[in-house]
Amino acid sequence: MVPAAPATLSANGGNNQVLLKWTASTTATGYNVYRGTTSGSKTLHATLGAVTGYIDTGLQNNRTPYFYEVSAVNAAG
Repeated sequence: MVPAAPATLSANGGNNQVLLKWTASTTATGYNVYRGTTSGSKTLHATLGAVTGYIDTGLQNNRTPYFYEVSAVNAAG
C-alpha cells in the first residue's frame, strides 16, 4: 500500500537554514523532500529514512522565499 502523505508540515526559518517537521505516516519507510523558489517549481532535494524532521542548511537570508513539500515513500511507491 502506498503511504499517505504526512498530515502536517511545519517550517521554521533560522540563520541560513530552515527546520522542517512533519507527522509520520504509518506505512512510510522514508520521505522525499522537495524544494523550490516558486510554489510550482519544486524538485527533489533530499531522500531521507524514517525520520520526521530535516534541517535544510546553506540557504541565503533575505532572498527569494523557499517552498517545500514532503512525500512519504515505501516499497509500494
